[in-house]
Amino acid sequence: MSNLQSLLFLLPVAVYLLGSLAAVASRGSRLPHGIAMAGSLLGLVLALRALLQGTTEQLASFPVAPFASISLRLDPLAAYFVLVISMVGVAASLYAVGYLRS
Repeated sequence: MSNLQSLLFLLPVAVYLLGSLAAVASRGSRLPHGIAMAGSLLGLVLALRALLQGTTEQLASFPVAPFASISLRLDPLAAYFVLVISMVGVAASLYAVGYLRS
């Protein structure tokens, strides 16, 4: 997997982390909901791409300690679960924006 594909693989996670930081920094703002929506849509795109290709994508392992490393993998079954979770994330983000109006 190339470096660009690795970045695309981790982009939804980074956007979710950015949204959580925005939620802490800007209380009562709609910005965190928009960021959560963007993360969910990116997750949908990533999952649909993996499902339609039918291949397994793996991010190279990187060490977190001298005795342990983390390796991320997205196969079609994992992509299906990412798809379901992202669809719920889109719905929750839409509901949250409407909930803040009232």
